[in-house]
Amino acid sequence: MSKYGLMDPGTCLPVLEAICHVVTIDTAIEFGCGLWSTQSLTRNCKRVISVEDVKEWVDTVKKEYSHRGNLEVVHWDKGMDTYMKDDDTFDLIFIDGNERVETLNNAFYKSPIIVCHDTHTKGINWGDANVPDDYLQLTYTGCEPYLTTIFYHRDMDLKNVLFDRD
Repeated sequence: MSKYGLMDPGTCLPVLEAICHVVTIDTAIEFGCGLWSTQSLTRNCKRVISVEDVKEWVDTVKKEYSHRGNLEVVHWDKGMDTYMKDDDTFDLIFIDGNERVETLNNAFYKSPIIVCHDTHTKGINWGDANVPDDYLQLTYTGCEPYLTTIFYHRDMDLKNVLFDRD
């Protein structure tokens, strides 16, 4: 458990909230259900697909969010990186499950915005990601030492949108 205990807002929450505040997100997919991330996405997006490989956690999340009509929770016991089909597209992809780097590599060009949680974790081998030249990245350091990184297509100009003070 984190040092914040049960009140931990999740280090990805400020990132998800900020993006959803400045960009309309109709459809989001989340790899790895979470109490905070799933809550944020279902509150801010029209449709959310949450993919999880732990059956007991799937059951917990389904029960916890049964009042949300915009959430589809999927139990996927294969590698999370194998879930998306070639023609899938989403407004936002959030990666917080297993096979994170592989899922990230498969996510490019399926969404203009990809958010990866826990990019500070050395054992995940984030350096193995094959980031295309037309994707830029921003790393949120507001919860250091925990990091969340946004990969976004350069056509979006997301950095300027997020930091626009007007």
